Amino acid sequence: MALCLAVPLSLAEQASELAGQEAENSYSPDGDRELREDVIANAENERVFFVIANLEHTLAHEMGHVILDEFDIPVLGNMEVAADQLGIFLFSSLMGGNDNFVQGKLDILQAIADEMRLEWGARPEADREHYWSSHPFEPQRFYNTACMIYGSEPKVLEHIRDFAEIPPARAFYCRDEYETAAQAVSWVISRAGRKTAYTANPEDHKISIEYEEPHSQRSEKIRGWLEETGVITSITHRAEELFDFQRPLRVSVANCQYPGAMWMSGKGEILLCYQLMERYYYLADHRDATETDAVLDMSEWNAFCLYESVAEHYSSYCSKSLGNPGQ
Repeated sequence: MALCLAVPLSLAEQASELAGQEAENSYSPDGDRELREDVIANAENERVFFVIANLEHTLAHEMGHVILDEFDIPVLGNMEVAADQLGIFLFSSLMGGNDNFVQGKLDILQAIADEMRLEWGARPEADREHYWSSHPFEPQRFYNTACMIYGSEPKVLEHIRDFAEIPPARAFYCRDEYETAAQAVSWVISRAGRKTAYTANPEDHKISIEYEEPHSQRSEKIRGWLEETGVITSITHRAEELFDFQRPLRVSVANCQYPGAMWMSGKGEILLCYQLMERYYYLADHRDATETDAVLDMSEWNAFCLYESVAEHYSSYCSKSLGNPGQ
Protein backbone atom coordinates (compact mmCIF):
# COMPACT_ATOMS: atom_id res chain seq x y z
CA MET A 1 0.00 0.00 0.00
CA ALA A 2 1.60 3.24 -1.07
CA LEU A 3 2.03 6.10 1.36
CA CYS A 4 0.37 8.83 -0.67
CA LEU A 5 2.01 11.92 0.75
CA ALA A 6 3.58 14.61 -1.38
CA VAL A 7 6.51 16.38 0.25
CA PRO A 8 5.15 19.79 1.19
CA LEU A 9 6.93 23.09 1.43
CA SER A 10 8.86 23.79 4.60
CA LEU A 11 6.71 25.03 7.43
CA ALA A 12 8.10 28.54 7.13
CA GLU A 13 7.32 28.56 3.40
CA GLN A 14 3.84 27.21 4.03
CA ALA A 15 3.09 29.81 6.66
CA SER A 16 4.44 32.61 4.48
CA GLU A 17 2.50 31.48 1.42
CA LEU A 18 -0.72 30.87 3.30
CA ALA A 19 -0.38 34.14 5.20
CA GLY A 20 0.08 35.97 1.90
CA GLN A 21 -3.07 34.41 0.56
CA GLU A 22 -4.92 35.30 3.74
CA ALA A 23 -3.76 38.92 3.57
CA GLU A 24 -5.62 39.32 0.30
CA ASN A 25 -8.88 38.72 2.15
CA SER A 26 -10.34 40.49 5.15
CA TYR A 27 -9.24 39.03 8.47
CA SER A 28 -11.55 36.66 10.31
CA PRO A 29 -10.97 34.31 13.27
CA ASP A 30 -12.07 31.37 11.11
CA GLY A 31 -9.49 32.22 8.46
CA ASP A 32 -6.74 32.46 11.08
CA ARG A 33 -7.75 29.08 12.46
CA GLU A 34 -7.70 27.54 8.96
CA LEU A 35 -4.17 28.86 8.44
CA ARG A 36 -2.99 27.17 11.63
CA GLU A 37 -4.77 23.94 10.75
CA ASP A 38 -3.19 23.84 7.27
CA VAL A 39 0.31 24.33 8.68
CA ILE A 40 -0.26 21.70 11.37
CA ALA A 41 -1.60 19.20 8.80
CA ASN A 42 1.40 19.70 6.54
CA ALA A 43 3.76 19.37 9.50
CA GLU A 44 2.13 16.04 10.35
CA ASN A 45 2.55 14.84 6.74
CA GLU A 46 6.25 15.68 6.85
CA ARG A 47 6.56 13.85 10.15
CA VAL A 48 4.76 10.73 8.88
CA PHE A 49 6.95 10.59 5.78
CA PHE A 50 10.16 10.98 7.78
CA VAL A 51 9.24 8.27 10.27
CA ILE A 52 8.00 5.78 7.67
CA ALA A 53 10.92 6.38 5.26
CA ASN A 54 13.44 5.69 8.02
CA LEU A 55 11.46 2.74 9.34
CA GLU A 56 11.42 1.20 5.85
CA HIS A 57 15.20 1.69 5.59
CA THR A 58 15.71 0.04 8.99
CA LEU A 59 13.40 -2.90 8.33
CA ALA A 60 14.94 -3.47 4.89
CA HIS A 61 18.34 -3.75 6.60
CA GLU A 62 17.04 -6.22 9.19
CA MET A 63 15.33 -8.28 6.48
CA GLY A 64 18.70 -8.40 4.75
CA HIS A 65 20.08 -10.06 7.89
CA VAL A 66 17.18 -12.52 7.82
CA ILE A 67 17.99 -13.62 4.26
CA LEU A 68 21.72 -13.96 4.98
CA ASP A 69 21.01 -15.97 8.13
CA GLU A 70 18.10 -18.18 7.10
CA PHE A 71 19.68 -19.29 3.83
CA ASP A 72 23.32 -19.51 4.99
CA ILE A 73 24.54 -16.97 2.44
CA PRO A 74 28.35 -16.74 2.51
CA VAL A 75 29.59 -13.20 3.03
CA LEU A 76 33.07 -11.94 2.31
CA GLY A 77 33.48 -8.75 4.31
CA ASN A 78 31.29 -6.89 6.74
CA MET A 79 27.93 -8.51 7.53
CA GLU A 80 26.29 -5.14 8.26
CA VAL A 81 27.30 -3.74 4.87
CA ALA A 82 26.03 -6.92 3.19
CA ALA A 83 22.67 -6.58 5.00
CA ASP A 84 22.45 -2.94 3.91
CA GLN A 85 23.08 -3.80 0.27
CA LEU A 86 20.73 -6.78 0.18
CA GLY A 87 18.04 -4.84 2.00
CA ILE A 88 18.26 -1.83 -0.29
CA PHE A 89 18.22 -3.94 -3.45
CA LEU A 90 15.31 -6.17 -2.50
CA PHE A 91 13.13 -4.32 0.00
CA SER A 92 13.69 -0.58 -0.27
CA SER A 93 11.80 2.03 -2.27
CA LEU A 94 15.21 3.55 -3.01
CA MET A 95 16.02 0.76 -5.46
CA GLY A 96 12.57 -0.28 -6.59
CA GLY A 97 12.40 -3.37 -4.38
CA ASN A 98 9.34 -1.73 -2.89
CA ASP A 99 7.01 1.13 -3.72
CA ASN A 100 5.78 2.59 -0.46
CA PHE A 101 5.96 6.25 -1.43
CA VAL A 102 4.79 8.63 -4.10
CA GLN A 103 7.90 10.67 -3.31
CA GLY A 104 11.01 10.25 -5.42
CA LYS A 105 14.32 8.69 -4.46
CA LEU A 106 15.82 12.05 -3.60
CA ASP A 107 13.13 12.82 -1.01
CA ILE A 108 13.51 9.37 0.57
CA LEU A 109 17.31 9.68 0.61
CA GLN A 110 16.99 13.15 2.13
CA ALA A 111 14.94 11.78 5.02
CA ILE A 112 17.46 8.99 5.63
CA ALA A 113 20.36 11.43 5.34
CA ASP A 114 18.84 13.80 7.88
CA GLU A 115 18.31 10.97 10.36
CA MET A 116 21.89 9.77 9.99
CA ARG A 117 23.29 13.31 10.19
CA LEU A 118 21.42 14.06 13.39
CA GLU A 119 22.37 10.72 14.94
CA TRP A 120 26.02 11.33 14.10
CA GLY A 121 25.88 14.88 15.43
CA ALA A 122 24.41 13.64 18.69
CA ARG A 123 27.20 11.16 19.35
CA PRO A 124 29.62 12.10 22.11
CA GLU A 125 33.12 12.54 20.72
CA ALA A 126 34.29 9.37 22.43
CA ASP A 127 31.64 7.32 20.63
CA ARG A 128 32.95 8.53 17.28
CA GLU A 129 36.18 6.67 18.01
CA HIS A 130 34.62 3.21 18.30
CA TYR A 131 36.52 2.00 15.26
CA TRP A 132 36.13 -1.56 16.45
CA SER A 133 32.37 -1.55 15.83
CA SER A 134 30.99 -3.92 13.21
CA HIS A 135 28.50 -1.20 12.24
CA PRO A 136 29.84 1.44 9.86
CA PHE A 137 29.49 4.99 11.14
CA GLU A 138 26.44 6.92 9.93
CA PRO A 139 28.39 9.03 7.41
CA GLN A 140 29.89 5.88 5.88
CA ARG A 141 26.50 4.18 5.64
CA PHE A 142 25.02 7.24 3.98
CA TYR A 143 27.75 7.52 1.33
CA ASN A 144 27.64 3.77 0.65
CA THR A 145 23.88 3.99 0.12
CA ALA A 146 23.99 7.18 -1.96
CA CYS A 147 26.79 5.82 -4.15
CA MET A 148 24.92 2.61 -4.88
CA ILE A 149 21.70 4.47 -5.71
CA TYR A 150 23.57 6.87 -7.99
CA GLY A 151 25.50 4.00 -9.56
CA SER A 152 22.28 2.25 -10.56
CA GLU A 153 21.58 4.93 -13.20
CA PRO A 154 24.38 7.53 -13.27
CA LYS A 155 23.05 9.39 -16.30
CA VAL A 156 19.57 9.73 -14.81
CA LEU A 157 20.47 10.21 -11.15
CA GLU A 158 23.08 12.92 -11.36
CA HIS A 159 20.95 14.92 -8.90
CA ILE A 160 21.54 12.19 -6.31
CA ARG A 161 25.30 12.62 -6.65
CA ASP A 162 24.92 16.38 -6.38
CA PHE A 163 22.73 16.14 -3.30
CA ALA A 164 25.03 13.67 -1.54
CA GLU A 165 28.13 15.63 -2.62
CA ILE A 166 29.85 12.43 -3.65
CA PRO A 167 33.36 13.50 -4.68
CA PRO A 168 34.60 12.53 -8.16
CA ALA A 169 37.10 10.08 -6.67
CA ARG A 170 34.20 8.02 -5.28
CA ALA A 171 31.54 8.80 -7.90
CA PHE A 172 33.78 7.37 -10.63
CA TYR A 173 33.43 3.89 -9.08
CA CYS A 174 29.75 4.03 -8.06
CA ARG A 175 28.62 2.21 -11.20
CA ASP A 176 31.14 -0.56 -10.50
CA GLU A 177 29.97 -0.78 -6.89
CA TYR A 178 26.36 -1.08 -8.02
CA GLU A 179 27.14 -3.79 -10.59
CA THR A 180 29.17 -5.80 -8.07
CA ALA A 181 26.33 -5.65 -5.56
CA ALA A 182 23.73 -6.44 -8.24
CA GLN A 183 25.70 -9.51 -9.29
CA ALA A 184 25.88 -10.71 -5.67
CA VAL A 185 22.14 -10.17 -5.14
CA SER A 186 21.39 -12.08 -8.37
CA TRP A 187 23.50 -14.95 -7.07
CA VAL A 188 21.57 -14.94 -3.78
CA ILE A 189 18.25 -15.09 -5.65
CA SER A 190 19.44 -17.88 -7.94
CA ARG A 191 20.78 -19.95 -5.05
CA ALA A 192 18.25 -19.29 -2.30
CA GLY A 193 15.25 -17.77 -4.05
CA ARG A 194 11.81 -19.30 -4.13
CA LYS A 195 11.49 -22.32 -6.42
CA THR A 196 7.75 -22.76 -5.97
CA ALA A 197 4.91 -20.43 -6.87
CA TYR A 198 4.11 -17.78 -4.28
CA THR A 199 0.56 -17.73 -2.98
CA ALA A 200 -1.08 -14.70 -1.43
CA ASN A 201 -3.14 -16.95 0.84
CA PRO A 202 -2.52 -15.65 4.41
CA GLU A 203 -2.58 -19.21 5.75
CA ASP A 204 0.53 -19.97 3.72
CA HIS A 205 2.52 -16.99 4.99
CA LYS A 206 5.53 -17.77 7.17
CA ILE A 207 6.16 -14.21 8.43
CA SER A 208 3.69 -12.81 10.93
CA ILE A 209 3.47 -9.25 12.27
CA GLU A 210 2.66 -8.62 15.92
CA TYR A 211 2.04 -5.31 17.66
CA GLU A 212 2.48 -4.96 21.39
CA GLU A 213 0.18 -2.44 23.03
CA PRO A 214 2.02 0.91 23.00
CA HIS A 215 2.97 2.53 26.30
CA SER A 216 2.56 6.13 25.13
CA GLN A 217 0.18 8.20 23.05
CA ARG A 218 2.97 8.94 20.61
CA SER A 219 3.67 5.25 20.08
CA GLU A 220 -0.04 4.69 19.62
CA LYS A 221 -0.06 7.29 16.86
CA ILE A 222 2.98 5.70 15.21
CA ARG A 223 1.35 2.28 15.32
CA GLY A 224 -1.56 3.78 13.41
CA TRP A 225 0.82 5.12 10.77
CA LEU A 226 2.46 1.70 10.38
CA GLU A 227 -0.87 -0.05 9.92
CA GLU A 228 -2.35 2.59 7.62
CA THR A 229 0.67 2.76 5.31
CA GLY A 230 1.28 -1.00 5.29
CA VAL A 231 5.05 -0.45 5.20
CA ILE A 232 5.84 -3.54 7.29
CA THR A 233 3.40 -5.74 5.41
CA SER A 234 4.82 -4.67 2.05
CA ILE A 235 8.33 -5.76 3.06
CA THR A 236 7.26 -9.08 4.58
CA HIS A 237 5.18 -9.90 1.50
CA ARG A 238 8.10 -9.00 -0.76
CA ALA A 239 10.36 -11.29 1.26
CA GLU A 240 7.93 -14.19 0.91
CA GLU A 241 7.50 -13.57 -2.80
CA LEU A 242 11.25 -13.97 -3.24
CA PHE A 243 12.10 -16.64 -0.65
CA ASP A 244 10.47 -19.81 0.67
CA PHE A 245 11.24 -19.67 4.39
CA GLN A 246 11.54 -23.00 6.15
CA ARG A 247 10.25 -21.90 9.56
CA PRO A 248 7.79 -19.38 10.97
CA LEU A 249 9.27 -15.91 11.45
CA ARG A 250 7.90 -12.84 13.14
CA VAL A 251 8.20 -9.07 13.01
CA SER A 252 7.43 -7.68 16.46
CA VAL A 253 6.71 -4.02 17.14
CA ALA A 254 7.25 -3.69 20.87
CA ASN A 255 8.14 -1.48 23.80
CA CYS A 256 11.86 -1.67 24.53
CA GLN A 257 14.39 -0.44 27.04
CA TYR A 258 16.16 1.60 24.33
CA PRO A 259 15.54 2.81 20.78
CA GLY A 260 16.61 0.00 18.51
CA ALA A 261 15.88 -2.69 15.94
CA MET A 262 17.45 -6.10 15.59
CA TRP A 263 17.20 -9.54 14.05
CA MET A 264 17.24 -12.31 16.68
CA SER A 265 18.05 -15.50 14.83
CA GLY A 266 17.43 -17.83 17.77
CA LYS A 267 13.86 -16.57 18.11
CA GLY A 268 13.27 -16.09 14.39
CA GLU A 269 12.19 -12.55 15.14
CA ILE A 270 12.82 -9.01 13.92
CA LEU A 271 12.29 -6.60 16.80
CA LEU A 272 11.25 -3.04 15.97
CA CYS A 273 11.09 -0.81 19.02
CA TYR A 274 8.43 1.85 19.42
CA GLN A 275 11.17 3.88 21.10
CA LEU A 276 13.20 3.93 17.88
CA MET A 277 10.21 5.24 15.95
CA GLU A 278 9.53 7.81 18.65
CA ARG A 279 13.10 8.95 18.15
CA TYR A 280 12.46 9.30 14.42
CA TYR A 281 9.38 11.33 15.38
CA TYR A 282 11.56 13.61 17.50
CA LEU A 283 14.19 13.99 14.78
CA ALA A 284 11.50 14.81 12.22
CA ASP A 285 10.79 17.99 14.15
CA HIS A 286 14.48 18.97 14.06
CA ARG A 287 15.46 18.15 10.49
CA ASP A 288 16.83 21.63 9.89
CA ALA A 289 19.19 21.44 12.86
CA THR A 290 22.95 21.68 12.38
CA GLU A 291 25.73 20.40 14.61
CA THR A 292 25.90 23.80 16.29
CA ASP A 293 22.21 23.82 17.19
CA ALA A 294 21.01 23.03 20.67
CA VAL A 295 19.02 20.03 19.47
CA LEU A 296 22.27 18.11 19.21
CA ASP A 297 23.84 19.02 22.52
CA MET A 298 23.76 16.71 25.52
CA SER A 299 21.07 18.54 27.45
CA GLU A 300 18.63 18.40 24.53
CA TRP A 301 19.19 14.69 24.05
CA ASN A 302 18.69 14.11 27.75
CA ALA A 303 15.38 15.91 27.38
CA PHE A 304 14.48 13.59 24.51
CA CYS A 305 14.87 10.61 26.83
CA LEU A 306 11.78 11.74 28.72
CA TYR A 307 9.96 13.06 25.68
CA GLU A 308 6.28 12.04 25.67
CA SER A 309 6.73 8.50 26.85
CA VAL A 310 7.04 6.28 29.88
CA ALA A 311 10.35 7.11 31.53
CA GLU A 312 11.30 3.56 32.48
CA HIS A 313 11.26 2.48 28.85
CA TYR A 314 14.02 4.97 28.12
CA SER A 315 15.97 4.79 31.37
CA SER A 316 18.42 2.08 30.35
CA TYR A 317 19.33 3.75 27.07
CA CYS A 318 19.47 7.25 28.54
CA SER A 319 21.52 6.38 31.59
CA LYS A 320 23.97 4.35 29.52
CA SER A 321 24.35 6.56 26.49
CA LEU A 322 23.50 10.04 27.65
CA GLY A 323 23.93 10.14 31.39
CA ASN A 324 21.27 10.67 34.01
CA PRO A 325 18.64 13.06 32.61
CA GLY A 326 17.85 14.21 36.12
CA GLN A 327 21.32 15.67 36.66
